[in-house]
Amino acid sequence: MPDRRNRSGQSPRNFRMKHAMENGTRSPNRHPARLLSVVMVDGALTAGAQYQRLTCYGAFEVDFLEGSPAFTSHHVSTTDNDQRAGLMRNLGALSHDTHVVLGSSRAQNVFWDRRHILEAGLSFLYTMSELEVVEPSNLNLMSAPELAMTELANTFGLPISDKEDVLEQARAAGVRAQLVWLAYVASTLGPKETRNLFAAFQAWQAIEMARPLPF
Repeated sequence: MPDRRNRSGQSPRNFRMKHAMENGTRSPNRHPARLLSVVMVDGALTAGAQYQRLTCYGAFEVDFLEGSPAFTSHHVSTTDNDQRAGLMRNLGALSHDTHVVLGSSRAQNVFWDRRHILEAGLSFLYTMSELEVVEPSNLNLMSAPELAMTELANTFGLPISDKEDVLEQARAAGVRAQLVWLAYVASTLGPKETRNLFAAFQAWQAIEMARPLPF
């Protein structure tokens, strides 16, 4: 795949190098045969007598079929408390026996912001344990700094939002789940596999953009 650069002149390789410097040297791993990148949002839209809760998840599903990755994007939300349990059961079905990479819906601009990913991890584990029959095969917490996420977003032409309110986080959850997966690939896998997966992702993007709009 060509070394596509964003407006700041950075490339995915720069992301991998910076992430490795922050987290110590690591040997390249293989991408799991089935992986789900998840961003969850669960919070109040309004308070007091008008209290309304919004529950949402963005999920990016990667399945290897005969050696090639197949991608599926999920973005589901509800403000109906009666529907919340069903939404979480659907996320549980996607997560069962799957390697989950969990990202935070919030921007992480400074070191102390990274507590958000721990909060997201506890929320996810609590939700899955409540479902009883759901057990992911593994769990990674992705704590990439926001600058690195922005570089990836620019490289792949994805919108990114750093707004703090629950509604904006929910709107961005689907795309952010894709960015979390891209960050996982860039920081975890070797250069050859990273290039191949990025090229496959760009091909999927092109197909998705070419789909006719629903009416």
